[in-house]
Amino acid sequence: MRTTTAILAGAILFTLPFQLYLHGGSHDGPHADHDARHGGTLVMVDDHHLEVVTADARIEVYVSDALRRPVQSSGGSVVFDDGTTGTLTWQGYRLVADAPPDFAWAEYEIRLADGVVLAIRVPAGSGRAPALRDPA
Repeated sequence: MRTTTAILAGAILFTLPFQLYLHGGSHDGPHADHDARHGGTLVMVDDHHLEVVTADARIEVYVSDALRRPVQSSGGSVVFDDGTTGTLTWQGYRLVADAPPDFAWAEYEIRLADGVVLAIRVPAGSGRAPALRDPA
């Protein structure tokens, strides 16, 4: 009887972390909320969440902390796969830059107001399929 109870208890305890994922879990703790709130691609860099949205030849980057509270940025830069560069400027509550058409990926360098620099490489995202290019 004890063995059966121990096996059953072990099985229940083993499945608890998976139940959080199956049923949504709680968004109360650090790094618990990984939902894209603006329809973009969400990535993590250190203790920061970055959501990159690509739409209408424009890039928007939303920066938040581990609890998904917005974080002030002092600006940044972006380099696209074709070598085009851009400047990310702070507009209201996000970073914004122009984007070339049909890019496949971009490298971002984001400077936070406290001096921290975040660097990421993200695919175009937002459901856009990059244009195929002939090899040179």
